[in-house]
Amino acid sequence: MVATAKGDAGPVLEYFQKKKEENSSIFYSMQLDVDDMITNIFWVDDRSISDFNLFGDVICFDTTYKTNEYDRPFAPFVGVNHHKQTVVFGAALLYDETTESFKWLFETFLGAMSGKQPKTILTDQSAAMANAIVKCVYDHEEEEDWLLAWSDTLNKHKLTDNKWLKNLFEVKEKWAMVYGRHTLTADSVSTQRSKSMNSILKRYLRRSFDLLTFFKHYERALDDRRYKELVADFGMMHTLPVLVASVKMLQHAEEVYTPEVFTLFQKEYTVIGDYVAKKTSKYEMVYEYNVSYRGVAREHLVKDDAANQTIHCSCMKFSFDGFLCLHALKVLNKKNVRRIPPTYILNRWSKEAKA
Repeated sequence: MVATAKGDAGPVLEYFQKKKEENSSIFYSMQLDVDDMITNIFWVDDRSISDFNLFGDVICFDTTYKTNEYDRPFAPFVGVNHHKQTVVFGAALLYDETTESFKWLFETFLGAMSGKQPKTILTDQSAAMANAIVKCVYDHEEEEDWLLAWSDTLNKHKLTDNKWLKNLFEVKEKWAMVYGRHTLTADSVSTQRSKSMNSILKRYLRRSFDLLTFFKHYERALDDRRYKELVADFGMMHTLPVLVASVKMLQHAEEVYTPEVFTLFQKEYTVIGDYVAKKTSKYEMVYEYNVSYRGVAREHLVKDDAANQTIHCSCMKFSFDGFLCLHALKVLNKKNVRRIPPTYILNRWSKEAKA
């Protein structure tokens, strides 16, 4: 029986029933055709369900990894944990990539997760697109600037008549970051988490595997991912990141964030000295600042609401990455704020995420 080719459900059902005897919280579902032949399979264990409840605000999903000589897709649901490691929320073997199969899969996935929906689903139409136009996709904050960059990219590479890119442009709101900067992506660009998981799986899975062998090797891959999280947990408890400066803001960040996220936060904070924040207006308790790099005309608008203890930057880094940008940190520093406002500490990035 070749992996994900249609096959007799008996051995696979027996495998999952045995797994369920070992762990009653394992969930699996198989879609069969009229001849009781397997078409699609989805499975998830309690650990993955727990991880989804903690880190399932953003999921990456793609079906580019093929598991066997018939090129049937393997479809893992993955995300990122508090250590910025790839974490698996469930997996499926599909017979095809039709609308019907995907509809069954997503409904089954939501059922396994008790109906909880992610805030963001990242999926890939083409890996080549991500590599070829990544600068165009992610480097612009204003729609007008992005549209100009898109046009320049097409002209530069003589792609103005490319039908695929024309169709892609029609759904630009679904993938261009300029239209989604308000959407949390947990610092995941495109489906890099899926690609990361696919590269890991290639070390464990072979095209020649039958279904039962595939499941066993997939379990090994999952166990190894979870062991790496344990290693990161141990490191977090027994080592301290190096602070580039002994300032209260960084000390507070080190207390609350995992080492991986603290490193990103510190990278933002350490460059604020190269930026200038000019107060441009005040309305009641709302202050507006233009923040710019010294000698560069480009500015970011930061609004600080002192009454509500909120701060908002036009770059919207917090909205899609989940931690404050250097522009907001510059304003907070200017106002002598020495701790991260509680609103801007996401539990998913904290040391206590799994407490």
